[in-house]
Amino acid sequence: LSLSLLFFSHSHSVSVYLLGGDLLRDQDRLPKLPVPDLQQTLSKYLASVTPHLTAEQLQVTGAAVKTFLEPGGDGERLQRKLKDRAEKLDNWLTEWWTDLAYLSYREPILINSSVAVLYPEEKVPHTLNEALQYAAKFIVSSAIYAEMLAEGKLPGGPGKVPLCLKQFPSFFASCRVPDTPADRFVVHPYSRARHVIIVHNSQFFKLPVYHSNGRLLSLSEVMAQLIAIVEASPTDTAPNMDECVGLLSSEHRDVWAQLYQKLRQDGDNSESIDAIESALTVICVDKPDQSLVREGYDTLEQSSEGDVTHMFDKMTDKDYEFVCHRTLHGTSTADNSTNRWYDKLFQVCVSPDMGCSCLMEHSNIDGASSIYLTIFNLAFLEKHRAPILPCTRASLPPFQRLKWNLDSEVKSAILKAGERLNADISRMQLRCLGFSDFGKNALKAKRLSTDGFVQTAIQLAFRRLHHCNPVTYESVSTRLFREGRTDTIRSCTVATDSFVTAMEDTTRTDQERCQLFVSAVSNHAKLAAEGSQGQAFDRHMLGLRVLAMEEIAAAQASGTPATAVPAVFQDPAYGKMQHIVLSTSQVICKYDTRFAFGAVAPDGYGVAYHVSDEHIDFTMSCYGDCPTTDIDALCRMIQSSLNDCHTLLQHIPVKSQL
Repeated sequence: LSLSLLFFSHSHSVSVYLLGGDLLRDQDRLPKLPVPDLQQTLSKYLASVTPHLTAEQLQVTGAAVKTFLEPGGDGERLQRKLKDRAEKLDNWLTEWWTDLAYLSYREPILINSSVAVLYPEEKVPHTLNEALQYAAKFIVSSAIYAEMLAEGKLPGGPGKVPLCLKQFPSFFASCRVPDTPADRFVVHPYSRARHVIIVHNSQFFKLPVYHSNGRLLSLSEVMAQLIAIVEASPTDTAPNMDECVGLLSSEHRDVWAQLYQKLRQDGDNSESIDAIESALTVICVDKPDQSLVREGYDTLEQSSEGDVTHMFDKMTDKDYEFVCHRTLHGTSTADNSTNRWYDKLFQVCVSPDMGCSCLMEHSNIDGASSIYLTIFNLAFLEKHRAPILPCTRASLPPFQRLKWNLDSEVKSAILKAGERLNADISRMQLRCLGFSDFGKNALKAKRLSTDGFVQTAIQLAFRRLHHCNPVTYESVSTRLFREGRTDTIRSCTVATDSFVTAMEDTTRTDQERCQLFVSAVSNHAKLAAEGSQGQAFDRHMLGLRVLAMEEIAAAQASGTPATAVPAVFQDPAYGKMQHIVLSTSQVICKYDTRFAFGAVAPDGYGVAYHVSDEHIDFTMSCYGDCPTTDIDALCRMIQSSLNDCHTLLQHIPVKSQL
């Protein structure tokens, strides 16, 4: 589904769908996530591992699959248990997936899990006043959206096909909480979400956004408060590095969980944490890079040039790379890494140079859901382009600086967290590619799946660079089902392998290559459709494996003989498929947004992309201390592969178009 079709008309007016006061009223009408046929899943698994194995390895894997499928064997028993679980729960996968993929993850989340969303370039401020203008608009827009959700209204409506809305109540007043052995995710009642948190110069402020009578502050009132907060927290009042408590949320989760409990023992600290976790959202007013700002950037006075959304230079790929880095991790502790609370679901980052973006903590929400809020906020900015004139503050509810009482142990831990974070930041490499030779329109003219085209081109690029097939992950939404989140499209297939092999074979003609390319794109579209219908194999096999491990754990706890882990899960091929060398994702949005995330594997790449009508924007990441990855070469290979694939399209006969 194209999410852009669900929201706005060409005039960008926002439609509102009334859900009868209950956002989740129709949740029970959605079908449950199915348990796919066991034979079908294992057949798809075998097909998916084939491009990654030698003939001998594939024979071993095939034997393990055959054993698993034997009548009365492990597969039948575990499949029966999984179906029983599916009968009892709204979604048999939800608890397992949230825990295993997110909350049990112990590494720091800000590069390894979180996602940066960059807003269109015309939303780039060049003075501190303009940065605060955008902050004010995001605050009011977010509060309006939260009110609608609380009242059972869905901006834009549910679309022609009903989708699960279970993630939407988590958008606001929510936060990840460090704990052991797994984190928790808390969502506070909207009745408590009467404020936002402003972070400026590493200082946290609680800003009420409602009057005592319940009226939402106007844009002018919010702007007046933001100016006052910035004036109350100049650079010379910034805390020492060992007092920048937000850095703790960047730590290893077990370390952070222990320190979190220690902080909670102090009344002021606990009250400050409560304010952050229950806030509607967090606004990070960042320091600019001094080499990028214009003279007078730090002015708090309103610009005389009028409409602030049309007065900026065009951003380059290097500019976007800078904003991606800043959003994901703050660049360094000397810059803006201390100006965050990384556990918060949404943090909007603004700055007087080129920063207007959002950092999303990923554990309880997926990109396909978060884009609803992004589109709403950007439409609000379009509607309210006029400069905001701050009002007087005499009758406004006072803001409050959050208090922290930190002993020597905590201060030492903050310094260690900063050192570790700086080391992680130094490892991360990131490149942006604004590919402008063609976009969605050119591919639609050939009746090709745009996502299949891009994914197949990425496969070609990787093969040319590394001379092997990458284990690839692409997420696909399963929100057609109750509590649905995602499943996996395995974009590296037998069909893509045949195509990229033909591209390397000088004896093959372009007509043959074109036919193989069309077949690969068509196969990808088929896999995507099956994944959205809950018929992919990854999550199904995960469920079977979890049940097998639970059986073993229960037997060990009771002292009874335990069965062995089924051979199909001990097979090296299964482990190989869990080592994601190429993690990819596309988010569909009517605006020219970009987004970024870190590579999943230390020797892998993260590739995010957005296909617009006339161009395709990529953000690629990897880790610089890996001797086998080359982010610049991948960027070049993707660009040339896109053009080579596009050149092949001239050989598609009209009658055989997809």
